[in-house]
Amino acid sequence: MKHIEFVNPVGLVGRFVTVRLGDKWLSRLSQGDKVQLTGPSGESCGVAAAADIWNGDLALVPGSLLEMEHDPLCRTYSGLVMGLRCAYRDAVIEPGSNVTVIVLDLVAPSSILRVK
Repeated sequence: MKHIEFVNPVGLVGRFVTVRLGDKWLSRLSQGDKVQLTGPSGESCGVAAAADIWNGDLALVPGSLLEMEHDPLCRTYSGLVMGLRCAYRDAVIEPGSNVTVIVLDLVAPSSILRVK
């Protein structure tokens, strides 16, 4: 199972999106594939299934996808740019930067996150 690491693993519930710089995930992930979600220290944050994948220029990310961004601070274009700059410190982030938006459905929350 592939792993997707989250710098800020908040909002990983229900259906949500994560935005990744570049097109690496286009060839690594297909609709229906399950992925292990991990935090910055490698801790498990659950398992999700890929529901959809969008790829294009950062400036063209549809607002409907931004609204589903897992990190509330990244649900606006300016917030997303700041979030990407934090996650990809050595990269140049500009409106024409290629990004991949992965729509995920949480199928198994982490036992750490479960309420008992």
